[in-house]
Amino acid sequence: MGIEFTGNYKDHRNNDHSSSSKVSEESLRSGSELKQAEKEKEKIRVVKGFSTYEEQERAVNPQDAGIDEALAIIQDDEQFEYDEAEDAKVRRKIDLFVLPVMCITYGVQYLDKTAVSYAAVYGMKESAHLSGSAYSWLSTIFYLGYMIAQYPAGYLLQRYPIHLFLFTASFLWSACVLLMAACTNRHGLLALRFLSGVFEGCVNPAFVALTSMWYKREEQPVRTVCWYAFNGVSTMVGALLGYGTGHIKGSLPNWKYPFLVIGAISNLWSFVYIFFPKNPVRAKFLNSREKRIAIERVRKNRTGMETKKFKLSQALEAFKDPQVILMVLYNGMCQVTNAMSVFSGLIIQGMGYSGINATLLTLPSGAFTVGSMIFVGVFSHIFRRGRIPLCMFTSSLTIVGALMIWKIPDSNPWPRVVGVWLFSPVASGNALILSLLSSNIAGYSKKVTANATMFLFYSIGNIVSPQLFKPNQVPEYIEGIQASLVATCLFEGALILLAMYYIYENYRRDISLKRHPEFNYSEKNEEFLDRTDREQIKFRYIW
Repeated sequence: MGIEFTGNYKDHRNNDHSSSSKVSEESLRSGSELKQAEKEKEKIRVVKGFSTYEEQERAVNPQDAGIDEALAIIQDDEQFEYDEAEDAKVRRKIDLFVLPVMCITYGVQYLDKTAVSYAAVYGMKESAHLSGSAYSWLSTIFYLGYMIAQYPAGYLLQRYPIHLFLFTASFLWSACVLLMAACTNRHGLLALRFLSGVFEGCVNPAFVALTSMWYKREEQPVRTVCWYAFNGVSTMVGALLGYGTGHIKGSLPNWKYPFLVIGAISNLWSFVYIFFPKNPVRAKFLNSREKRIAIERVRKNRTGMETKKFKLSQALEAFKDPQVILMVLYNGMCQVTNAMSVFSGLIIQGMGYSGINATLLTLPSGAFTVGSMIFVGVFSHIFRRGRIPLCMFTSSLTIVGALMIWKIPDSNPWPRVVGVWLFSPVASGNALILSLLSSNIAGYSKKVTANATMFLFYSIGNIVSPQLFKPNQVPEYIEGIQASLVATCLFEGALILLAMYYIYENYRRDISLKRHPEFNYSEKNEEFLDRTDREQIKFRYIW
């Protein structure tokens, strides 16, 4: 376990190409940025014979250096090799220890988010005096809190261990859900829904970062779809819980029990994150060699693993990047359709079904979500390109569903119920776009900024959407359905532009390398030097 100091980390570029770093503004850093990078590298010491992370950490302080934590391991052995069997073994371990926690957490937070819809059909609106648009505001104010949390959450996510960040957030939002059972008026419900939004707003950005940290680019769509699919699983579980709590004969009003049961489950689950690994470097379920393999697996992503120093230049780049702008617009418009998760029970009830049966009839929506997730997961695994066309296909089912609810006569309710269910597959398209976010954005500060902006507009879409389902539209909210139809057509246009941008940018970089072969040099561990996708001419976008 002896440690032997061997000197400072040096740039291993070919000296003949050192001047080429200033040629291309799009592909390489400016002179001042290169000088800063050199200063940061000088803080890194190379140590031979590492056997534990603690020994590595004593030699390397990535937080001070502003570089990727992966460099604490990978510098000590330049000739590291491993085979496909070892790669598969490490992937299986990650799938076993990391992915289930993400899946269940995502399902639990969605269950917490929609608990209010189960309470609504059991008399919450009347008991808490949620007259007029007050019920719509329960959804709107949740996403107002969600929106406010995004940039602070992005900063905290980069500065503090991700497992403690997620434990704190999940414990606090589940506490808010539990406390909603103690409310007697709309003011208490609105306040707690706002706070729930603040704390739940941390989950999506954290999970995009986790997916990028643990998985190869080609593996990310399936894993993103897996944890996102638990929206559908929780819809089915929630429908059963809602149906079951409707039969409780206790001293409390029936509408309080969904909050008590779902909040308690969520609160207990939050403690799992005390044992969750911070990153692959510190994963206790991996031995020293497996940690190195976990890092090497994501090297070709060129998106890095985790850097604790916030870089303003990367954040500013995120705001100017066309792909970020288009994904942000997509996400905002896509969420206009998400009001269906809150209003589906009421819409089905308005078609002539009792409250308890309307709750049960929301269960197939979850099955549609899970089924579409499985479909896009298998498709994206077989075909390495085509995520955007696949997203457009699943989103088009929302257009079909909206037309069925709008145009089929009231006398024929069953096809209209199916129309409600067809709103669910849009979630699988959203999962694919999140996988693009993790695959196509490099630079940790840029990634957390893009994540925050993405979910800022996610919040705006969800703030607007419930207000489109107005009280005077009861019971079927046709104007809200029409708004969802228009929004779907608009965001599919944004997806077409996004695909065109990726194809053009990859082509432009290929041509640039052919014309300027001097750009095609390699730098030691350049994949972990925390450079953005626009600073790496070798980076290619997946679409």
